[in-house]
Amino acid sequence: MPAVLLQSPALFRHTAYSYSLLIAFSILCFVLVPAEAPQLRTQANSAGLDPVTAWALLQLHAIDPPRNLLPSLHVSLAALASIALVRSNARWRVPAIVVLATIVASVCLAKQHTVADAAAGLLAAWLCDRLVRRLSRAPRPRPLPPPP
Repeated sequence: MPAVLLQSPALFRHTAYSYSLLIAFSILCFVLVPAEAPQLRTQANSAGLDPVTAWALLQLHAIDPPRNLLPSLHVSLAALASIALVRSNARWRVPAIVVLATIVASVCLAKQHTVADAAAGLLAAWLCDRLVRRLSRAPRPRPLPPPP
């Protein structure tokens, strides 16, 4: 959504840097603190679901194994998109929050992530956005004058 809806080049650049930092941070987390939860998928119960939904849930679990869970990239990338859209135009606040809340609920209810993974995703997005914002405000060093 940010690639299409953001009109400000500066905001787009900020969002791109935030995405890059978030992905690098997440990869670091996945390598240093690998979080896996194979038992999470056993909790997913297709009882009571219609056949199409049960089949879709099985397909989702087959293509997205329960590895590299913390932080949730599903949640953190959606959170950064929401932050960018709200900064772009305040009228996006409610739709962005609704979409983000739906993504958080869906990854937890579909047993893609735990609540802690989702919370870590929200925190990681917020921290990366703040860090990029702080770094972009840092004073730039002035070039040294040429030697006499």
